[in-house]
Amino acid sequence: MVLYTKVQLAAFVTYLIGANGYLFKRFKKIPKQWIGLFTYVVPPFFLGVTFHYVHYLFCRRYYNLQSEVNKIKNVDGAIPVIYHNSYNFRAINRLSAILPHPFDFLRSARINNIMEQNIPNFKAIKPFAISSQLLIDLGMSKIYMLKLCSTFCVGKYLEKLVLSVFPECLVRYFILDGMLLATSGTIIAASLALSKGWAINISGGYHHASFNKGGGFCIYPDISLAVRFLQKYHNLKKIMIVDLDAHQGNGYEADFLDDENICIVDFYNHDNYPYDYLAKQAIKVDVAISYYTKDTEYLEKMQLIRQKILEFKPEFLIYNAGSDILRDDPLGRLDITPLGMKYRDRKMFDMCKQFNIPIIMLLSGGYQRGGTQHVGDSIVDIINSR
Repeated sequence: MVLYTKVQLAAFVTYLIGANGYLFKRFKKIPKQWIGLFTYVVPPFFLGVTFHYVHYLFCRRYYNLQSEVNKIKNVDGAIPVIYHNSYNFRAINRLSAILPHPFDFLRSARINNIMEQNIPNFKAIKPFAISSQLLIDLGMSKIYMLKLCSTFCVGKYLEKLVLSVFPECLVRYFILDGMLLATSGTIIAASLALSKGWAINISGGYHHASFNKGGGFCIYPDISLAVRFLQKYHNLKKIMIVDLDAHQGNGYEADFLDDENICIVDFYNHDNYPYDYLAKQAIKVDVAISYYTKDTEYLEKMQLIRQKILEFKPEFLIYNAGSDILRDDPLGRLDITPLGMKYRDRKMFDMCKQFNIPIIMLLSGGYQRGGTQHVGDSIVDIINSR
């Protein structure tokens, strides 16, 4: 758990104990549901806002941003794979029977287990949570970060408005902290890939989130933040994003609409979510993928990526490797086999190796439990080929 959340949770529990005793004794005639509303929902929001500002001001006054940047740059490991146990939303997984959701909330843990079983002496690199000061330094909106104190906004971005009835500190503890760690993992992977040549974050790929808003199960714009970190702290200029998730990556596209140093290649179904025609203008290679596209057609189109690499000559490549292209995925609705996806992933890494381009792989979307095994097998294949 992030220290910021620990303190906030402790303050909330202390408040809860005091408020419960006082309100129920002081206002006996008021219906208990109203007391509950003003005890569990309204004050926690203001508590979250207060902690947000106190944390921000504390970091601004006492936190050494450069030391955090250096800490990220100094991360090392034998195998450049990033994983943290908090990537998994175990509490939500237990509630999946009453709050159904297509995502496999334990996907990262299952994939990590597959690698531990199939790769000798495998040990993933454990990320640490980056500060709000660094998020703002890399371009994240202060207003958007303030909105994340509202469980209504978080519920809207995650498409689960039922979250709006929960206290902000609990939503942060069970959901946002894990996403923040995954975002840190993407930035660490990007920095690590410069020395290793490649890196994989067993989460991330929140391609519907931008610096100013979330959406489509995405909160933190990890791809945009990684791009800015590479540009600002590693002095890179030309970066390519190849998004092979079944859905349009409208979040980072909105962030880089006018940036000619960012080349975006996006393979997605134009008749599927999110239908963002403004963000689409940022795409340099826009490849339409129809419903139930099969392996041969899909893999033939990947030749367009090679052509764009030769033309653009990127210094770094971010590969958003959504597994929602797999057959029977309820949201992707394509017809790619596990072997086809494995070939797709291997081809991306082989191309970058051929042209000596550092690459990071992010897992992004994937909405069937059976697909988790195939993703793990593909990553094992990549690691064994390095």
